Amino acid sequence: MKVTLDAGATARAIQDLLRSKRDEIQDAARRTANILAMRGVRAIQDEMKQVFDRPTRYALNSLYWKEDLPGPAAEVRWRGSDAFDEQARQGYLKAQIHGGPRRQKAAEKRLQRIRIGGQDIFIVPTKYADLDAYGNISRGQMVKILSSLEALGGEGEGFDGNRKPGRRGRGARRREDYFAIWPGSNAALPPGIYRRYGTGAGAYNRPILFFARKAPVYRKRLDPEAIVARVVAQELPAIWADRLSKALRRSA
Repeated sequence: MKVTLDAGATARAIQDLLRSKRDEIQDAARRTANILAMRGVRAIQDEMKQVFDRPTRYALNSLYWKEDLPGPAAEVRWRGSDAFDEQARQGYLKAQIHGGPRRQKAAEKRLQRIRIGGQDIFIVPTKYADLDAYGNISRGQMVKILSSLEALGGEGEGFDGNRKPGRRGRGARRREDYFAIWPGSNAALPPGIYRRYGTGAGAYNRPILFFARKAPVYRKRLDPEAIVARVVAQELPAIWADRLSKALRRSA
């Protein structure tokens, strides 16, 4: 017994079905795109935890996903940007994503302003520095250093957080006194920022920060676009099938 199939009629039937279920298909596609964007962000955050040394919450939360875009579509974005690659090109993670020298931090720029001439300043904490949970010098100690070196505000900045002679300023309660040996000086101590302990004959110094000879250079350690592409390639079929099935069941 011969079995035949009218391909033309079958194609028309499929087209009719697709037209009748257009809203359900669009909803499934919208939900699928949203889920993939969300999982892309999660995958980038997981990768940050693997390749960075204790990434800060600020770094981990620098990404978000924008849902329900026309298409339907969704997008992984950097906070403060409407584009996925803008922060990668210009932001603080640029060196981590593309490799190369890192840019100056805010504290380094303040130190640069009080030192006339010479190369840009980059600082590296020593074992004597007070470190936070992420391995960076603590904000409290950095503020005391900038205040002690008169690099915390001043004329033209709208505030002045610098220590003044005779005033119990930042660090004075603990008698914290810091001084700098700038690069290029002929001092016996290596260039850096030191804390002075004690007074009189028993006084001694500890290095808190050293000045790097040049900007720290990072190798490429994070590729956000490749991570999102991998998530889409691996998870799209299963998510799409699941969301389409659920949308059709709801309509039935």
